[in-house]
Amino acid sequence: MQTKLIYKKLDVRIFKNTAKTKEVITDLAGNTFLTRAAVARLFGCSLPTLATTYKRKGLRPLDRYVNGRVVYLLEDVEMMYNRRADY
Repeated sequence: MQTKLIYKKLDVRIFKNTAKTKEVITDLAGNTFLTRAAVARLFGCSLPTLATTYKRKGLRPLDRYVNGRVVYLLEDVEMMYNRRADY
């Protein structure tokens, strides 16, 4: 018997995306990225906790900057968000 995982997609409209505060960045290829502040607010933790605890659990920022910011790929954040109940 195969169980099907329920995968909750994140709605990017919950993040601030104004001229002053950019939390969601989309590149020309259509990939969606979240800034560190947005991911920390989503998980309810501080930036140092995000950099240490969640990095140990497998959430890694991209090795390149997008618009001069350290970002996380939206799909990676969704996977971690769905797995965090296991921790």
